[in-house]
Amino acid sequence: MSESSHRAGAPLDAAAARPWVQRSLAQGALLSHAVAAEIERFVVATLLAPARYGDGVLDDVGRGIRAEEADATALAYLTTGGPGGGCLLVEDDLARPGDPGLGDHPGHYSVVDGRILRWADLDGAREQLSWTLRAGSSRFPLNAFVLPVSASWAGLMPGAEVGDAVVDAIARQVVAVIVSVFDAEAYVALAEDRAPW
Repeated sequence: MSESSHRAGAPLDAAAARPWVQRSLAQGALLSHAVAAEIERFVVATLLAPARYGDGVLDDVGRGIRAEEADATALAYLTTGGPGGGCLLVEDDLARPGDPGLGDHPGHYSVVDGRILRWADLDGAREQLSWTLRAGSSRFPLNAFVLPVSASWAGLMPGAEVGDAVVDAIARQVVAVIVSVFDAEAYVALAEDRAPW
C-alpha cells in the first residue's frame, strides 16, 4: 500500500509488524487468541504516531512521543474513512467482574471468559474513544480490535457475559488489530486489505 493511501500514521511493512502484533495477542485473552489464529488475513500495517517516528523499527524503547500526538493520530485513523457505525474493542487485562468502580469509567464493557472487554463506538464521542484506547487496559499488552459493526450488532451487551460462539463471530469480523509500541507511547495497527485504511 502506498504512503498516500494511508489516512493517518506512517506505513509499515506488514510482514515486519505481524510478529510484533502476534506477541501482544499471545499475552491477551480469548478474543486475542481467536484473532491471532487468523493473523495472516491482516496485511496492511500502520504506525499510529506522527510520521517522523516511522523508521520501521518496532520495539519497547520509548521515543518521547507525547500521548496527545499518538492519540490524535490514532483517532484520525479510527474516525477518518473508518467503518461508519463500527466500534473499538479493548481487552482490559487488569479489571475483573465485580471490581469496585468498574462502571465508573466511560464506555461500556462485557465479560469474556472472566475478563473485561471494553468498547466504544467509532462515531461516538472522541473522548470516549480515546479513553477506551489509552486507558481501557494497562497497555502492557494493549490488544484492541476494530469492527465494522456496532457492539450491539456484534452481540455485546453492557455488563453481560459473552459466550465462546459470540467471541468467535466477533473475531471473524475484526478488520484491524491495534497494539502498543515504544513503551506504550504509540500504537501499531494491522488491518485487513478490505479495511478503509
